Amino acid sequence: MLGLLLLSIVASATGADNDPSHRPMAEPTTPSPVVVRVRDSGFHWADAGVGAAAMLATTLLALGVALVMRPDRRSNRGRESASSARREGS
Repeated sequence: MLGLLLLSIVASATGADNDPSHRPMAEPTTPSPVVVRVRDSGFHWADAGVGAAAMLATTLLALGVALVMRPDRRSNRGRESASSARREGS
């Protein structure tokens, strides 16, 4: 690694011409601008439909997950016994 560094320093000091006045000047070129034409046809109903369908699907998925993850009310024995005790006591 050190050898490559020394070799590059020696090569640049002996063989390279570092004076910028001896180099030919190139003409600066500017790239031509690119014009992009977009046809504006107003509101895109197809894109709105895709967005609405995606929102509906996400909402239904979230509702389904919420229904599956909620605790089952029928397995709660404490509430059943309390409600049956109230009915029997009346």
